Order: sequence, then structure tokens, then C-alpha cells
Amino acid sequence: MPARMRENLEDARTLLERKRAGTIALFGLFVVSPLPSAQLFIAAGLLDLPLGLLTLAFFLGRLVSYSIYVGVATLADKQLGDVVGQVFGSPWSIALQIGLLVAVCFLPFVNWRRFLGRTASP
Repeated sequence: MPARMRENLEDARTLLERKRAGTIALFGLFVVSPLPSAQLFIAAGLLDLPLGLLTLAFFLGRLVSYSIYVGVATLADKQLGDVVGQVFGSPWSIALQIGLLVAVCFLPFVNWRRFLGRTASP
């Protein structure tokens, strides 16, 4: 990866880790996010974030959310299965997946330094 992209990703990581609210928001995203795990972990890997803690947060969040899904599915039985099939097969769901992949691909291209209050290097 070119040096400029690595610097942009380093600035993004600094921005997330600089304030406690950013770190809490990041862990919150991993705990309760309905976003696909592949995109979450690719972004975390690009930003060189602590994957151990994020993985723990991710599994705890998925444990809770999947337990809720199973509970609701048990109550709704057949009706929920039809709804889930329609949602995941919908064009909007597919477009969301593609959009998230594109967003992860653009992470290195964003000039995160401007959010840090520093000027970009020449």
C-alpha cells in the first residue's frame, strides 16, 4: 500500500483512539451493529485496531442479537422465515452490502488528517 494511504489509515486510527467517545463508539459498533462482519473486520484490520478486544465485543454482540433472533423466530415460527428471506434477497439488501464494501475500499483514500486539525504532508 502506498505511503500516503498508510498515513491516512494511521490518522484515522489516531482519530478513533484520541477520544474516549470514539473508542466507545467503535466498540458499540461491533457489539450492536447489524453490519456484515466481513466489512467490520476488514476496516478494523486496515486501521490496525486491537482485533482481540473487537472480536470479543463482536461475539458478545452477536450472541445477544442472535439469541433475540432465535427467540423471535420461535415465537413467529414460519412467518418470520418468509420476512427474513425477503429482506436478505431484496435489491436494497444487496445494494447495502455492495455500498459497505465500497466504503471500506475508500477508507485509505480519505484525508483523515484534516479531522485531526493537522495539515496534510506534501
